[in-house]
Amino acid sequence: MRRQLGRKALIILFIAAMILTMVAYFGCTSSTDAGDETDGKAVVIDFWRPGCPPCDAMEPIVEQLKEEYGDQVDFKAYNTMEERGKVDKYGIAAVPTFLFIDAAGEIVDKVVGQTDIETMRSKIEALLASP
Repeated sequence: MRRQLGRKALIILFIAAMILTMVAYFGCTSSTDAGDETDGKAVVIDFWRPGCPPCDAMEPIVEQLKEEYGDQVDFKAYNTMEERGKVDKYGIAAVPTFLFIDAAGEIVDKVVGQTDIETMRSKIEALLASP
């Protein structure tokens, strides 16, 4: 009986992990309107958590991008432990998560997880090229 219960628990945990992975991978968000984040300028939002190694690895990349694009793009960062309302609004399921929002307040792209500076640059360039 114990062995059977253990198997069922493992199967349930596996299914839950797969669902969370799919949500993070496919970028499900509860809102595509981020008009309250913009001030007539494109925005990149960094959702992070203290003690998160991938978040820490992204910090110097984000700082470099701020230097390069800070006059064209607003960069915002939300600590997911403190900004639960923002996390819920945008359906953030994993950190780091970056939202790319055009000047009209529409989320046009999303990156979940650690990535390289070239990927981030290409997302920002596409954001700036959007109407």
